[in-house]
Amino acid sequence: MRIVPRIVLLLMPAVLLLATGTRAQSIAFQDATASALIPPLGGAAGVSVVDYDRDGWDDILFTTSIGPVHLFKNNADGTFSDQTAAAGLSVNGNYTAAVLADFDNDGNTDLFLGGRAGTAARLFMGTAEHTFVEDESLAGIAADISVGSATVADYDEDGYLDIFIATRDTTDILYRNTMISELSFEDVSAARGVLGEEQSVAMQSTWIDFDMDGDLDLFNVHDGTYQNRLYENVGNSQMPNIASVAQIASSGAGNGMGTAWSDYNNDGWPDAYITRIGKAGFFENNGDGTFSDIAASSGAEPNGMSWGTVFADFDLDGDEDLFVASTFGFDGTPSMLYENHKGRFTEIGTSAGVRFDLDSFGAARGDFNNDGLPDLVVTDSRGSSKLLINTTDTSNNWLKVLLVSETSNSDGIGATVQAIAGVTTLSRYIMAGDSYCSQSPPVAFFGLKTFDSVDTLRVIWDSGEHDVLTNLNANGTVIVRRTASSTAIADGPGLNATASVTHFPEPFATTTRFEIEGSSSPTTFVVFNLLGREVARRDVSAGQSNSFTFDGSALPTGIYYYKFETREAREVVAGAMTIVR
Repeated sequence: MRIVPRIVLLLMPAVLLLATGTRAQSIAFQDATASALIPPLGGAAGVSVVDYDRDGWDDILFTTSIGPVHLFKNNADGTFSDQTAAAGLSVNGNYTAAVLADFDNDGNTDLFLGGRAGTAARLFMGTAEHTFVEDESLAGIAADISVGSATVADYDEDGYLDIFIATRDTTDILYRNTMISELSFEDVSAARGVLGEEQSVAMQSTWIDFDMDGDLDLFNVHDGTYQNRLYENVGNSQMPNIASVAQIASSGAGNGMGTAWSDYNNDGWPDAYITRIGKAGFFENNGDGTFSDIAASSGAEPNGMSWGTVFADFDLDGDEDLFVASTFGFDGTPSMLYENHKGRFTEIGTSAGVRFDLDSFGAARGDFNNDGLPDLVVTDSRGSSKLLINTTDTSNNWLKVLLVSETSNSDGIGATVQAIAGVTTLSRYIMAGDSYCSQSPPVAFFGLKTFDSVDTLRVIWDSGEHDVLTNLNANGTVIVRRTASSTAIADGPGLNATASVTHFPEPFATTTRFEIEGSSSPTTFVVFNLLGREVARRDVSAGQSNSFTFDGSALPTGIYYYKFETREAREVVAGAMTIVR
């Protein structure tokens, strides 16, 4: 794990898109497929929602099992236009997994396409004109692999995105991005110990920092009798499969299909929902390296033959709800929507307008009209895929956070974003390849209930770097940009925009000394752990207002956030520090 704590904060102007109306009694969606000009798509399998042309509006890419992929550009007026040919993506085959991400960190969206046996994998590099050019060498990726799913993250924290491909009937493959002057991938599957069983039928894989230790771990589920695998990232060595020790190896009877990660109960730890046949697996993170299966007690256990699944706060009430896509033709179970109320789920698909009789595989969220309410797109192999616009009538507030980095992968994939409003800490995880053969955009969505601002926003980048922003107005999009050089803290109520702070040594074992420049005199120093819980508070004595020594000998090894406050409890400056024993 590479820890580089420093203050590098920049808040870009937010576009305010205000929610209106009175608070809703229930979540509601409207089928906007026809009005959006999205035609029937035979054999639709997976779906990826990403702003590929970087114009601020979510676009949609469908994969199909019987024909071409389809790329639809969001026209920002409620309609979409088919840009497949114009973008250079006129390809046919049994494609299932599509991951859109910036592999070479040039600021353009690239595309990895994975298919089943007989359909070669393909790699397309994005251009500044928002088109795609095929890299026929695949930058070292094998073409003749049967892809179950693909997921992308910078697992080794070198600044470039790597690809894990869960395969069908062969061992899995982890490709490390070794880019120096040009994009190149190296097979490190054996070296990292993530090959798995050759005979397994891979379903979904995801990168997630399940233990919140600052690096990304790998989780994958399988069809048939094979157990889940949880590979712990322990640095530059093999990643042991600790699924049994973590009590997440077995999802119960039936086959594991899709996975969605969420801090559903707002305790600061990511939890896992696994779709299966008949009954889901739902694993609550205990915060000690283990999980507890709460499927039956949660209310969200019933599944059909279920596949893609998505967590999102559809009613903006501060906890994430759950959508589950199913193959209706298997046992007559339609898609489902579970509303989260303080950790207990109730199925409301019919009243919410999402209980469709589709043969669905893929599902993803987005915000296609930029109103702050998460929308859905769901595939149907029979040709009736759905674009579902969230029409929930609510006065609850929201915040969206978009990450841009110049020091790690450009879209902040692998980062954890935390928003603190009142006494609640909300956590969101930035992923690429996060629903069955599907992808939601790398944007953190926060429902804020009636709070009209976020007290503190924390970004834990995949590189180990940290940013802290404060006093952010609700109902807008915040762009957090990490640059190669330090900048001033963002302006906000109670902040001195010219304040800066350094502390040394870093990391430290017992004490560290802070030097503050350009601030009004602070009176209090407050320390929080990664879960947002206050762990230390010290008075700043008179005469020490711009030079302060903190004794952290009572705190265990870890990463912490700090802030200096004035007598009026207004923040002067904030940052991150590391204690190593």
